[in-house]
Amino acid sequence: MIGTFIGWKGVIFTIFAASLAGTFVGIIVMLLKGKNLKFAIPFGPFLSIGAMSYVFFGEKVLLWYFHSF
Repeated sequence: MIGTFIGWKGVIFTIFAASLAGTFVGIIVMLLKGKNLKFAIPFGPFLSIGAMSYVFFGEKVLLWYFHSF
């Protein structure tokens, strides 16, 4: 569904941004909860965060990334 709205570049960006956001939140939750690592964090909200970040900032981030090399 996300790919229909924002295209294939947006899907790649969305998956990468969602993975980064999920990793940061997961690390924070693990640090706050302690040693109990048996919990699940849904990935759907992070996909929507990634898609919205592409809609608002995606082109600028991609241009910055590809022109930095």
